[in-house]
Amino acid sequence: MELVEAGRQFATMLEHEEHGRPLDATLLWVMLRLDIPYRVGRDVPLLLRWPVARPAGRRSHCAATLADASRGADLGSLTYEAYAVDPEQYARTRAR
Repeated sequence: MELVEAGRQFATMLEHEEHGRPLDATLLWVMLRLDIPYRVGRDVPLLLRWPVARPAGRRSHCAATLADASRGADLGSLTYEAYAVDPEQYARTRAR
């Protein structure tokens, strides 16, 4: 669960900081795909690697590789997709 949430926060930060999405933009998450080990020891230092790329338009896509920071070995991947929506669109979607 912590890896999933960390990846979501990382993807959100990338949208705002690296891809110029306004800070008041709301992201409506529409897809999450994980390929991560069932158990990773808490003593294993982790990092997320990501390509600096973003498709044009409202839909965002963040694909990151989960890696062991001390050995550099890839452990898995996390992929998130979202739409940028205004507050009214978000409220309508959540009300369904």
